[in-house]
Amino acid sequence: MSERPLVELRGVSRAFGRGPARRSVLDQLDLRLDAGEFAAIVGRSGSGKSTLLHLLGGLDVPDSGQVLLAGQDIARLPDAGRAALRRSRIGFVFQDFNLVPTLSVLENLLLPLQLAGRPLPESRARCESLLAEAGLAGLSSRAPETLSGGEQQRLAVLRAVVHEPELVLADEPTGNLDLDTAQQVLDLLQRFAADGQRTLVMVTHSPEVIGRARRVLRMERGRLVEGGQPP
Repeated sequence: MSERPLVELRGVSRAFGRGPARRSVLDQLDLRLDAGEFAAIVGRSGSGKSTLLHLLGGLDVPDSGQVLLAGQDIARLPDAGRAALRRSRIGFVFQDFNLVPTLSVLENLLLPLQLAGRPLPESRARCESLLAEAGLAGLSSRAPETLSGGEQQRLAVLRAVVHEPELVLADEPTGNLDLDTAQQVLDLLQRFAADGQRTLVMVTHSPEVIGRARRVLRMERGRLVEGGQPP
């Protein structure tokens, strides 16, 4: 294990609601992940798995504790600082794809690079190369809604890694796919994560995902426990 992990959570707590309705979701949670790790997060619905991903990605901040990315406490950054960090160092894959319907396949893939201020010619060349590698060559001008579910999720995976982030977060990325298509998406996601030694954190209920992960972490009573099976 390296001296300084890529990801570290120290005593992170998060609750929602007020007064009698206030509910603690994460309770003094600790986590440490090195560069290149693939961790699957399992647990019952409502146990805090998605909340954890939102904190790791800077979409939310904890009530207390530290969320460190390469030693930087992202919870202390202002909104604009966390947004800039997401554009450059974090990639997201969601269950429902979250593609922009008014943009073409190529434009969806170019978007993270444009937001990061990358030059257009180099960005276009990289995107076209990735589309070909993922079996999506020839679909650049199509609207996302005209693609199959598997094609849309492959595009979502490419969008998550196109800007070469250090951390890739995936929330049930195979939940809406049949087994064969899910395997294709997992193959693609793992390949691109491994190519750049990116840390991959995936919330899942899928035995196929759990079987591939280097570490399995189960959410129980607001904390993470090593090992586990899908509920």
